[in-house]
Amino acid sequence: MEWNELPLDVVGLDWRLQISEARELGIQKTVMGNLDPAILLAPWEVIEEKAKAILDQGMAQPGYIFNLGHGVFPSVNPETLKKLTAFIHEYSASKLGK
Repeated sequence: MEWNELPLDVVGLDWRLQISEARELGIQKTVMGNLDPAILLAPWEVIEEKAKAILDQGMAQPGYIFNLGHGVFPSVNPETLKKLTAFIHEYSASKLGK
């Protein structure tokens, strides 16, 4: 696949392509993404559920960085971003046994 031949270290995914789909397409590079930024306007329970699903897909094999699938809307509460960041660190550490 041409992605693997490009001189880059990380492929960014937006929210429309699941991590598992990117891997099925043959992308072997580290992938980054892909939470839909609109989810950050939802209640915390929805954000947590979506983040868990993305982390589980991403951590299924080495080479994954959690990120948004695009930028942050100005109306997102900064406390939501802080809470999400803490959740990502805690959840990924628990899954990786750290």
